[in-house]
Amino acid sequence: MILSFDEMDEAYPELVDLAIKQGELKNPRGFACRELRPFNFRIVDPTRSIYGGKSRKLSARFWAIETLSYLAGFGNEPWHAELLIMSNKGMRSFVNEDTGMFDGAYGPRIAESLEDVIQLLKRDPDTRQAVCSIWSPGLPVSKDVPCTVFLHFFKSHHRLQLQVYMRSNDLNWGTPYDIPAFCAIQLYVASRLGWPCGNYY
Repeated sequence: MILSFDEMDEAYPELVDLAIKQGELKNPRGFACRELRPFNFRIVDPTRSIYGGKSRKLSARFWAIETLSYLAGFGNEPWHAELLIMSNKGMRSFVNEDTGMFDGAYGPRIAESLEDVIQLLKRDPDTRQAVCSIWSPGLPVSKDVPCTVFLHFFKSHHRLQLQVYMRSNDLNWGTPYDIPAFCAIQLYVASRLGWPCGNYY
């Protein structure tokens, strides 16, 4: 079953309510939380993926820096880490103290394959291989382990759909920033292909 929402303003409060009421109590790495797993939902209109409700104050600066970093491939530079920390002080706890950078930065990982994804979809619009992998193989040995495993782009009903697999997605700190960032990538890829944008999963 996939829950369907027209926009993030509709989705976010309901997702939080579901986690509180139906989430299973878990304690990964000693952090108590409520978990919904497996869980699938979609945003029908990726252009309305930014949460604007009053129940959760978000940093537009942090979202913009993170999203542009994904699209530009930034993440292997110390100034990038400092820029993110200036907009969200909580990010400091994930920095590698030896390098001053984020080990799990998404920008370089997405940039490594995004252009290939676009060219593959141009050559074969029905391909099932248009995947940007973000996860690192092997056992995690860092404070900054990617929550996102992959982004899968595919054409369905004449539109570009995006399916994102998250191994973990914190409703407080992750979801309200991740979804609009990934929807921005989806919109970018759709514009490069000249296709209408479909759903975000």
